[in-house]
Amino acid sequence: MCPRLFPYWKKVLSKAKVLLVLLLASLTSLAGHWRISPDSSSVSCRRCALTRIPAWVLSSKKIQHLDLSSNRIDSLPASISGMVALQYINVRNNRLEYVSPSLAGLRALQEIRFGKNRLAWIPSEIGRMPSLQKLDLWHNQLSSVDTSWAGNKNLSWLDLRLNIIDTPQQEKLKKLFRGRHIYFSKNCNCGG
Repeated sequence: MCPRLFPYWKKVLSKAKVLLVLLLASLTSLAGHWRISPDSSSVSCRRCALTRIPAWVLSSKKIQHLDLSSNRIDSLPASISGMVALQYINVRNNRLEYVSPSLAGLRALQEIRFGKNRLAWIPSEIGRMPSLQKLDLWHNQLSSVDTSWAGNKNLSWLDLRLNIIDTPQQEKLKKLFRGRHIYFSKNCNCGG
């Protein structure tokens, strides 16, 4: 193959890969929920009954915006750290029980949506990610979070509603995050 044509064929093959994914999605009646932007920077696999993140997504160096909400995913694997362009990830309403600390290696990541999962623990490295601005941990099973997250001045929005964080820790976090948006639910000892 002529070396000058290599970049051209690389683009053609990349677009063919996207078309193949769309074709496979339509064959499995998931086409209504799969969305891939023309430049492959945005992928939505919302409500696709996924139990894990597809390998072609994990191997992408182009995806900046990834929506995996409302699936059946139970973990974010270490291989997610290869998605170097990722700026936004939404894995709300899944079955997440585990998040790999390697997610913290994604230097471009600005917003993470982990709401409505089964997380009882979040790696401390996640809240200290230098570019992270928004972290949604709404409706999980967290009883505490690392107070060192308050040192991350870029983290300006933190949602901890519907977790089991006790009142003393809530008050401590409110003081540490003074001037930033941090959300809690009122604790309830509802017959327990």
